[in-house]
Amino acid sequence: MKKLVTFIILLISSTFIWSQDLKEEDAQRNNELHLNVLYPIAFKSFEASYERILNEDNSFGVSALYANYENLNHHYMISPYYRKYFSNGYAKGFFLDVFVSANGGKYENYDSYSYFDEEIDNWVYIDNSEEKNYNDVAFGIGAGVKFLTSDHFVGILQGGIARNLFTSDYPSELIGKGGISIGYRF
Repeated sequence: MKKLVTFIILLISSTFIWSQDLKEEDAQRNNELHLNVLYPIAFKSFEASYERILNEDNSFGVSALYANYENLNHHYMISPYYRKYFSNGYAKGFFLDVFVSANGGKYENYDSYSYFDEEIDNWVYIDNSEEKNYNDVAFGIGAGVKFLTSDHFVGILQGGIARNLFTSDYPSELIGKGGISIGYRF
């Protein structure tokens, strides 16, 4: 019985020591670069991110987005974020984040109306569209999950929502943030 107890204690302690070695190796890799692969496909845009891992449960980073698609031309967004991880492992698994977004660009403001003109006995349609610029700051929250392979490749599924604070004439006060990203931890 003593041999069995000794064996179990040695097995548990060696597993603990081995897992500590893995955490120390992961702790040396505190930087990540990500590329959102959903945005070029779905929205003709580009988003890249850098994340600095502070410890097992916390990180901060910044993402930069540039988009040029219908009704929203030359849209940009720069978002610093803080991320809190809730799963076992070194900065991986389920997370929540808070972010601030400096965003802006140009958009088409469509102002069209119609009326019935009795002189010509027909409907008259007037389309007054103009291109407008906007710049704003938004505050938001997000959630997601990060997967990490043994050779330090990263996969992220995430989503978030924010509210623009200053611009009232922009078509939407709410902005979304999210996607499917791949990256590497170094």
